[in-house]
Amino acid sequence: MPLLLLLLLLSPLAPSCARTPQEGSKHYYLALDVYVEGNWENPLAQICLTFLTFWILLSYLVPISLFVTLEIVKFWQVRARRLGPAL
Repeated sequence: MPLLLLLLLLSPLAPSCARTPQEGSKHYYLALDVYVEGNWENPLAQICLTFLTFWILLSYLVPISLFVTLEIVKFWQVRARRLGPAL
């Protein structure tokens, strides 16, 4: 399970790191040749920061979706228990 989570977190990084240099040179207004926050000169720093960004986003989104799923399951279990004696 942790390996799958790691794979899901790292999978968006590869296309981003591979495509940024080629696409950035075509679009001057992106200013990808100027290294500022969010566009790091060191690729390892870029990967680490992107990884942390995805980790933080997923750490908030996954629990919210789990709470919603649990509430839906509880709702249908209560309905099934109410209909149980009639079956």
